[in-house]
Amino acid sequence: MGNNNNNKKKKKKGNTNASNHQVQKPYSEFWEVLRYFGETEPSTMRKAFDHFLEQAAPDDKKIDFDSLETFISEWFIFDFKLPNGNTPLQEFILVNPYKLGSKEIFQLKQAEVSNFTAEFWVSAIDNNRHLITLEAVTSDQTYAVFDKAASKSLPSASGLLTARLIKQEGQWYLAGNPLTYIPIVPTEKMKSALKEPDSKQKTFIDLFRSLYSHKPDEANAETPFHEALQPLDEEEIKALTEKLHKEYNALRKKYSLNATWAEIKRVIKYAPFNASPLDVFKGLFTPDEEIELDLPDQETFTKIVDIFFSCWNLLPHIALGGKSPNELSRTQKEATAEGIIQALECPDDDPIVWFIDPKTMEVSFVDEVFHFLVESFSRGSLEEDLTGFQEEYPEFVDEYGLEEITKWIEEYRYRAIVIEPLKYSEKLKIMEEFIELEIDDVGIQKSLLRALQERGAFRHFRRILLESALLDDYFYFYDGKMMDFVLEWLEENGLSRP
Repeated sequence: MGNNNNNKKKKKKGNTNASNHQVQKPYSEFWEVLRYFGETEPSTMRKAFDHFLEQAAPDDKKIDFDSLETFISEWFIFDFKLPNGNTPLQEFILVNPYKLGSKEIFQLKQAEVSNFTAEFWVSAIDNNRHLITLEAVTSDQTYAVFDKAASKSLPSASGLLTARLIKQEGQWYLAGNPLTYIPIVPTEKMKSALKEPDSKQKTFIDLFRSLYSHKPDEANAETPFHEALQPLDEEEIKALTEKLHKEYNALRKKYSLNATWAEIKRVIKYAPFNASPLDVFKGLFTPDEEIELDLPDQETFTKIVDIFFSCWNLLPHIALGGKSPNELSRTQKEATAEGIIQALECPDDDPIVWFIDPKTMEVSFVDEVFHFLVESFSRGSLEEDLTGFQEEYPEFVDEYGLEEITKWIEEYRYRAIVIEPLKYSEKLKIMEEFIELEIDDVGIQKSLLRALQERGAFRHFRRILLESALLDDYFYFYDGKMMDFVLEWLEENGLSRP
């Protein structure tokens, strides 16, 4: 590692633990396993993928193809059993087809031995050190996990994360993408109710099936919480809500619960925008700190919590414009963030205008000229504006149609907020910050700074990163900075986080 000539304090790459020791991130190019088997045993990979699809039964309404392919690949690398009993990762380590060094092989062995998939509570996030503290749902185990992308992208230091962990050189890491993240804040009682230290550890396929399958495990069939988190159509929401209604009424009658179904619907409907569902649950069921629900066991308590959280996601909220969180699904929120990022990345000279509808959080764009014309006719009454537009610009009426123009004038009049793209200087600053905060090698620093002064700076910058095996690190950093821009833009415009 080179020294920083200007003696600025910088973040170091690699593992950062409590004692501030800094080491290079271990070897974790697991995609090489896929490459090897794709080259040597493509039929084995096909059989494995078919086996996963048969066992997991993914529902294409709940998961997109790219995510499905990513999860199958991870399962193949770590969990699939070859005829000799080895996993593909174990076989790759034994054969070492690409002549990796002893250090890299040792680190892969560490990952193979330590890896496991489970559900975790997110209890803390340290953005500066890229550390996430995870607490196992079923036990008292905690894990300090190093992951640049997740430490920046997780919306808060809370929630339920389902993911695979690996341990290399004494540090825990996420292996691949998490199966899911659910933004809930657990109480200590809820944590206690879900602890099962002696329970059998669920497999990757078990956890996948509970989230994305059209035929979930029998063990999960009585708990609709995960189902309520998946995007459902109107009929599916209605059917699941009716099922919850019957289940709750049966429990209420059996255990003399005070809260009625109508009260559950009411408190959810009028909950404030930033309300914690657990606080609302507590206020409804245990308003007095000293009052406990009179239930025979933790399993029954967990069922009631599960029903309430499912209702929270399925029933309408006034604060969400009369929609349920299920309707404002995670995929829609991701689409909002991606749309804003696309707008921010738009070149300054691109002849289009991006905007967001704050009611639906949908991001779209129009032709720059059309935007200017429609905006100029969004001042008087709708009838006057339409008449003026038709008289002044009949060619646009012919091209777009009166119905489309009416829609745009109404949106510009009441809702549309234009998203201005980042200036060239702002995009350049991201690259400069990456050099300052993430690059320790003085020679690479100088090369990158020179690249930013040249014509085609972005292209030269990325070429040097690629040659230095730092391009992935830059993309992690860049994605985090763009999400920061998104959140800052939403806050400045009085909109909620995606």
